[in-house]
This record gives sequence, C-alpha cells and structure tokens, in this order.
Amino acid sequence: MGIFSFITAICGCMVVFRFSAWIGVHTRFLRRTLSWYGRYSNQILCFHALDCIPRAYLDAFLSFPKNPEAEHLVISIWRILLSTAGTGIYLWIHSLAARIKAAVSGRHRA
Repeated sequence: MGIFSFITAICGCMVVFRFSAWIGVHTRFLRRTLSWYGRYSNQILCFHALDCIPRAYLDAFLSFPKNPEAEHLVISIWRILLSTAGTGIYLWIHSLAARIKAAVSGRHRA
C-alpha cells in the first residue's frame, strides 16, 4: 500500500493545483476570498482558540437542530464566522493603529 499511497497523494496534489488554477482564471470573487483566507491564515489560526467556547454559552446564542449532521454544520459555520470576524476586527484595529502612528509621527516632524 505504500506506493499506492504515494501515487494517490501526487494525484490529489495535482487535482488541487489544477482546481486552484481554474479558480484563479474563472472566478474573481472566489479567488479574492480564498486569497484573503490564505494571506491571513496565521491570524485566523489564532482566533480558532475562541472555538473552545463551552457548549452552554453557544446554546444561549444558537438553537441547535436535533439532527446531528445539521448540528455539525451549524457549529462548523459558527467556527468559520467567529474566526473570520475576529481576524477582520484584528486587521481593522491594526490598520487604524498604523494610521494613527503615521499621523502622529508626521506631526512631530513638522
């Protein structure tokens, strides 16, 4: 099975590469979205610590369906939204701090 695993890994990489190239050529929105997630993946990873919110707190905000698959889908969407929102807020604060710093340093030079 060792050589078979190696061959399937190569084929899987080629599929991902070709699909990524197709996305880059044919879909502007998806290309921009995936590019943003790729560019800020380290910051997004930092916000995944927020995924450890206890279930009791989540139950206060969300009502989970009784279907286990639907519940898993809702929790997955919640995790993606939480990480994306946290990263967006972080980037906004970082940009604001940089603009303030540039304005303050520009004022001292004059």
